[in-house]
Amino acid sequence: MARVLINKNRCKGCYLCIAVCPEKILLPSQELNERGIHPCDTSDAEACIGCLNCTRMCPDAALIIIDPPRAKADAKEPAANHDNPQPPADNG
Repeated sequence: MARVLINKNRCKGCYLCIAVCPEKILLPSQELNERGIHPCDTSDAEACIGCLNCTRMCPDAALIIIDPPRAKADAKEPAANHDNPQPPADNG
């Protein structure tokens, strides 16, 4: 299960991550960080689907996703067809 973690002291409060979250779990914090800024916060970190939109959008790398979902096929190549092997191409 994916989960979003936010480094609130790194966040500068641009809220670009909030705009791209499809689950709408990111929001401005009510508290100030050490820079005096209202950083991004989450309403439910465990509701994250692991799309990585927020991490791609954040200019300060203030968000990370724990246990993002894997690519479906992990970019595997198709299995070789051993029943009907093809001869090498004659580039001759």
